[in-house]
Amino acid sequence: MSEGDLPEVETSPLEPAGFYAFTLGIVKLIGWVFLGISAGRVTGREHVPMTGGFIFAANHTSHFDPPLLAIASPRQLTYLAKIELFRIPLLGALIRNLGAFPVNRGGRDTRAIDTAAAYLRAGHALAMFPEGTRSLDGRLGPVKSGAARLAIKAHVPIVPVNIRGSFEAWPKHGVPRPHPVTIRIGSPLPPPGAAPDEGDYRELTARLNEAMQALAKEP
Repeated sequence: MSEGDLPEVETSPLEPAGFYAFTLGIVKLIGWVFLGISAGRVTGREHVPMTGGFIFAANHTSHFDPPLLAIASPRQLTYLAKIELFRIPLLGALIRNLGAFPVNRGGRDTRAIDTAAAYLRAGHALAMFPEGTRSLDGRLGPVKSGAARLAIKAHVPIVPVNIRGSFEAWPKHGVPRPHPVTIRIGSPLPPPGAAPDEGDYRELTARLNEAMQALAKEP
């Protein structure tokens, strides 16, 4: 795929702006009422880079997780979303206007990977769930190599995140109910230097897995 095949990517705003900021205000209100999520229940925001691209990598146990990451981040986030969501009336238009772009989870979607790298190089903060799918039991599953490969491709850091309580609030095959949520943000994991190889991908994936496991075990 040539560079010209990719969508034109604007430089990311350093803070939430426009329709994203408007929607985020509504999401914060709902999160405070329904999930008890407030500034005091998000720790580690000082670890979030305030300039440049990075990957916000979180565990995934609930339908609530994408908006919870938006609440936790002081930066405006861009999302990878499965292509099926864009075919749902209203929802597809909403998430597209919020900056999400589609990915085909059925195979290696090189266009989505190249698009994500272009966003990261333009300074966007990209939200990802490295497990690849929602957990069925609330526990952190195996961390796949996608986030590490993308971080190395775009040469940006990965910021590990743990969301606790969202599984109880809305599990994959359950219904939403009030439950308090806390979010922990860890220190950025820098990518390796030039000319990475398979060993670098494995090492960064292992470091991300270790960091996410450590956040999950914090009291």
